[in-house]
Amino acid sequence: MIRPLLRFAISHSLMAASIMSMASAFSQSPPCLAEQSSGASGELGYKLRQSRCEGMLKQFVASYSNIELVGYQIGSMPAHLMPGVPITLVTLGKSTDGPVFLRAQSVTSHLRYQMDRANTKLGQEVAWQSDVLAQLSEASAAQPALDLSKLAILACSNNCSGSPNTIYWPVLFKGTRSDGGLMLALRAGVRADQVSIRFQTSALETVDATYPDVVLVPDGVTFVTLPRRLTAGRYQVVVTATDIAMQEQLKAFVANIVIPSERP
Repeated sequence: MIRPLLRFAISHSLMAASIMSMASAFSQSPPCLAEQSSGASGELGYKLRQSRCEGMLKQFVASYSNIELVGYQIGSMPAHLMPGVPITLVTLGKSTDGPVFLRAQSVTSHLRYQMDRANTKLGQEVAWQSDVLAQLSEASAAQPALDLSKLAILACSNNCSGSPNTIYWPVLFKGTRSDGGLMLALRAGVRADQVSIRFQTSALETVDATYPDVVLVPDGVTFVTLPRRLTAGRYQVVVTATDIAMQEQLKAFVANIVIPSERP
């Protein structure tokens, strides 16, 4: 006969093991940061795929005019993809900063694509299987081709929620042609120009950059190169732009980014 105290201890141990098992399973399963119900129908719709959630999302009509950060990267997607050959990514940063989340997306009027991956370690290579992208980049009778040049990628804390304390690290497309320059990928709900960015350190030191030839658009992304004189460290960036049609300044976008000490 099992005594009550011993029975309680066994029951408690089994419950603890069950909870730990569930927690471990949850931590190993990447969150689909978009609701899977918002995925498009068919095999290429957004859903869980091994270590990532990826695919097409249902279309939506943007009703905002704010500036949005959709990418922070070095280099860009390869011009051509081959099924079975992964894309190699490296998130540049100190491993002590903890795991981050990867989000790749392409937002155009005809195709909305997203890839989410959790628990990515800074400084380590990630093999991104290209089978879904390779299929989407080929036009078919059912849909136009995904323009890989309009695809941007982020690495961030807080599930890339965009909350005020979210931190962004640059993602390197390894093996692609690049001059090593850091780029922000921006978009806005309306066409906007007179883009300027202020970079500020915790010591309140600032670097200002203006982009007179840059136009932000709602259909796709616009890449801007960061000034090379920025030294390694964490910066608060403030992006401003002016609505071309209304000639009114849009609400400023504020984010925290990390400039890595080592770049290719």
